Amino acid sequence: MLKNYFTVILRGFRRNKGFALINILGFTLGIAAGLIIFLLVSHELSFDGFHQHKDRIYRVVSTETGASGTNHSAITPYPLGDALRNDFTHFDRVSQIHYEEELMVNVDGDNFVEPNILFADSSFFELFSFPVISGNPKKMLGQPGFVFLTQSLANKYFPGEDPQGKKLTFKDLLGLELAVAGVVEDPPLNSHIQFSMVISFPSFNLDHIGFPIDTWTLMSSGFSYVLLAEDVNPQDTESEFEKMVEKYKDEDDRNKSTYQLQALSTIHFDTKYNGTIISPTDKRFLWALGLVGFFILAIGCVNFINLSTALAVKKSKEVGVRKTMGADRRQLMQQYLSETFLITLISALLALGLTERMLPLFNQWFGKSITLNLLSDLRPLMFLLVLVIIVSVASGLYPAFVLSRFNPVKALKSAFKRQDRSSLSVRRGLVVFQFCISQILVICTIIVFSQMQYFRNKPLGFTRDGVINLPLPENNREILESFQLRMEGVAAVQNISFSLGAPIADNDIGTGFWLAENGVAARFGCDIKPVDYHYLETYGLKLKHGQWFDRNEERSAWPDSGKMHRKDYQYRFVVNEKAISTLGFSDPEKALGKDITIGIHEITGPIIGVVNDFHHYSLHQAIEPTVIMHFPYFYFNAGVSMSMEDPAATLAAIKEIWTDLYPDRFFEYEFMDDELEALYEGEQRTFSLLQLFSGISIFIGCLGLLGLISFIVSQKTKEVGIRKVFGAGVTSIVMLFSREFLVLVAVAFLVAAPLAWFSMEQWLSDFAYRIDIQWWVFVAGVLLTMFIAFCTVGYQSMKAALANPIDALRSE
Repeated sequence: MLKNYFTVILRGFRRNKGFALINILGFTLGIAAGLIIFLLVSHELSFDGFHQHKDRIYRVVSTETGASGTNHSAITPYPLGDALRNDFTHFDRVSQIHYEEELMVNVDGDNFVEPNILFADSSFFELFSFPVISGNPKKMLGQPGFVFLTQSLANKYFPGEDPQGKKLTFKDLLGLELAVAGVVEDPPLNSHIQFSMVISFPSFNLDHIGFPIDTWTLMSSGFSYVLLAEDVNPQDTESEFEKMVEKYKDEDDRNKSTYQLQALSTIHFDTKYNGTIISPTDKRFLWALGLVGFFILAIGCVNFINLSTALAVKKSKEVGVRKTMGADRRQLMQQYLSETFLITLISALLALGLTERMLPLFNQWFGKSITLNLLSDLRPLMFLLVLVIIVSVASGLYPAFVLSRFNPVKALKSAFKRQDRSSLSVRRGLVVFQFCISQILVICTIIVFSQMQYFRNKPLGFTRDGVINLPLPENNREILESFQLRMEGVAAVQNISFSLGAPIADNDIGTGFWLAENGVAARFGCDIKPVDYHYLETYGLKLKHGQWFDRNEERSAWPDSGKMHRKDYQYRFVVNEKAISTLGFSDPEKALGKDITIGIHEITGPIIGVVNDFHHYSLHQAIEPTVIMHFPYFYFNAGVSMSMEDPAATLAAIKEIWTDLYPDRFFEYEFMDDELEALYEGEQRTFSLLQLFSGISIFIGCLGLLGLISFIVSQKTKEVGIRKVFGAGVTSIVMLFSREFLVLVAVAFLVAAPLAWFSMEQWLSDFAYRIDIQWWVFVAGVLLTMFIAFCTVGYQSMKAALANPIDALRSE
């Protein structure tokens, strides 16, 4: 029987090659898209699932509530680790880490810039299940002067050698020298903690970040993790945190700070907490992606149902003959379901090959490292098998039901043509469904593109064109003064400024500020920007009230060696408009001359000027109060504004100066435009995904539409011939076939528009600064899909309209 089914199916393919090709191509694209989405979602959902004690590992997070609002942070004060160890009995392990984004490492005279450097204590490898290849981290991470390398870094530095005992020097850490104590495996890609090396936590001290690390008011890049004892309720532990805050926090901070436990399984998906090592993924994005994959597969299924029910007319006599020869309904349904299964299986195998080819491009486009290895991971194969079964049943059940119910007598008389109205209604509904999904994706793509354009074009309050930023390895005053002097001799260099960072940068100093006359009780959150005299003109900030800093006083702001600030220096402040309104001044002029105090060593000084508000984070976040001051201790960035007539020559001249001043340091720079683009990588990936899947859904839909219109044209060959004989023109013939489909696209738009609007409103709500959804977006969406549908239908219609009417009247 199976052999008979297979023979009949192959004969059917040969008779209807075009329809078989359309079905296979549609299923192939749909299954490939579904498989890629499955791999992506599986990768995201697997984050941190490899740790042995994953259900009992928690990260300690904080919530700060003040007059300026509530701030959630994954970063915690450095003394918290000892407090958790000494004051709590609920934890089997406590581990504290400090994270450095990158550091320069010197190995046997060669310099390397390495990312993701961790300082970790002796409990780190007991709490987390990162395999240790050699060495004793329990012992060595508890002592200063030791480092563990990952396997890849050990092979890079010491190929074919035992790295233990080798020396590494870190110039960014004041020449800290460390001995290699062992080797660990590279962390999996699905770990939210990534590292290239792990340095013993006792090697970390205040000289590395410029602040005393034993204070509860400092939060730099420290994270705290705990292993909860068995049968302990996390809520019980959190209630104990209140006592800890009362014990260690100052009276002014006790009512502002709270601590919570965040389960390891939620870290990768919780976007609420800032300061995370690896950017989290919003679960809503994964749900949306899964929904898109489902709809693309559904469009492929719709194609099959539409074409199968349309071909039912051709198959009606075959059904009549089979029933006359004794075939029952069950056997007929089995045959047509087998046909669907074979088409789906062929498509799945092709989709597997297509996915293998597309994954490298997908990883490159979207910054992922997803692999398809069926030998080591059977989940994709199981998913594919389940997908084949579901798609086969979903696509083939209704056509099999329609075909198997034919009355053999009427089928042999071709009476079925008069009883096909129910199938026609179903086909129309399915076409509406297809174009509804396509229009939702098209409208969403247009809105995301508009928001991206808004990002690129919105004035940010500073100059973004022709400005580069160079990270400085040290802030030695003599070297910086020489750098300034020599850069002024480069004709294309317009300005150079030393600071902690550009106006929009992640390396601001977060602290509090308050009017000195009101006291610390009226404290507000703010960002401190340490800058030099040239900052205003280099970055194009606008001074709106008062004055900028005096150029002649900057040298006196430099602290003595080993000191952070000068106690005998009269600090003065320039603030942004947001800081003025936060302090309660409606008129900025009234704020000039008022003394404010900042949280760093409680430095007090007058406000001398007010600059326009400028963005110092992405447009996801509102503008925060900003305090600008001379603070040379933190001059670790050089901003250079330059002419763009010959940027290559200018950069070569800057590199030559850099090499003379920092001969053992790499010359690294980044244009402001590139830094701004990097802030919206997530949105750019969303836009790229929407583009990709919108194109796939429209293409699959058009394949089905092409097959459907081809069948309808073949059915109406004589009608077209008669109309042409009676004088019908090409336009009227084309509209005869196109009118109904354009109406169906319009009906689909009525459903798609509100759904697209609702989903995009939810997406845009995450931005503090966003576009308003305009009416033209929906018009553009429906016109685009109408145009594509008209081109698809019009192609076959035009062929029919231009055919010789005599040939049409002769056709049977």
